[in-house]
Amino acid sequence: MASDSLFVVTGATGWVGRTALQELQVLFPPAEFNARVLAFASRPRLLSTTAHSKSEERLIQVHPLALMPEMLRGCQDVSLIHAAFLTKDRIEAYGVDSYIKINQTITETVCKALSEISTSRVILMSSGAASRIETDMDFKEQLCLDSYGALKLNEEQQLSTLAPTQILRLYALTGQFIRDPQSFAIGDFLLKALRHEPIQLKSVTSVIRGYGHTGDIVRTAWKWLASEALPSQSPIATVSHETSLLNLAETISEMFALPAVQHTIDQQANPSVYSAPIQPFTEWMQAHGDAPLNFRDQIQETADGLKREQTTVDL
Repeated sequence: MASDSLFVVTGATGWVGRTALQELQVLFPPAEFNARVLAFASRPRLLSTTAHSKSEERLIQVHPLALMPEMLRGCQDVSLIHAAFLTKDRIEAYGVDSYIKINQTITETVCKALSEISTSRVILMSSGAASRIETDMDFKEQLCLDSYGALKLNEEQQLSTLAPTQILRLYALTGQFIRDPQSFAIGDFLLKALRHEPIQLKSVTSVIRGYGHTGDIVRTAWKWLASEALPSQSPIATVSHETSLLNLAETISEMFALPAVQHTIDQQANPSVYSAPIQPFTEWMQAHGDAPLNFRDQIQETADGLKREQTTVDL
């Protein structure tokens, strides 16, 4: 990759985006980082660097996503991790119509930016929800069934026509920089663990989730972007560990010396499953010289990051 190439992150203030910036801080010294990295989010703000000592700490300027096409116009060599998107849990807050419009605007903005660049490679952080959308359906029908999954699938299709795009479909996540931890099972469990409270499961059926570590995901993503590897023919599900939420709760309870998990799960009932085969992601990591972090270490890192976030005031 050329020495004047740019590294671009959208959704820079989110869970995956902040991890992507963290990995770039490890890769580049502060001065080079400032010259070669552009971060975008819904609104401008400043983030503190997270990979340097206090004496080396710098501020990262996050630009509004709307300025992305203008700022990238004429760039020659861009590596993009695109993680900006309103997730499914935001539908209630925005309403369906506004939710759809905002996400379509995000996709349109990124597509416009890519059209301004002579050479680019893209990692698209998509969602496992896209795999549940019937591709032979009309787009409006898809939106009615699952607006989030339909929008992500549509985005996959659009970006793939503009640049070499490796699609990564995220399921459940671990790792530092978790946002809205109460919205995720692992975040909710760890909040209880940090308060030394017992974990209580409300579901009466088993819930099985496929987890990927954000650090594993973005570190390998940057390596793919720096390579000449072609995108895989199919999207890659970023699952390196599959577990039931009961097993996850019991593991966290054991790690943090909590009382026994409280639950009324009927093990005979059909489970709720949101996961995918592990092999494609672990093989993709292996092809780039990586291997997944041990799951207990993933849990511990998530807890450490959550504890740190609770004691840090954002700028």
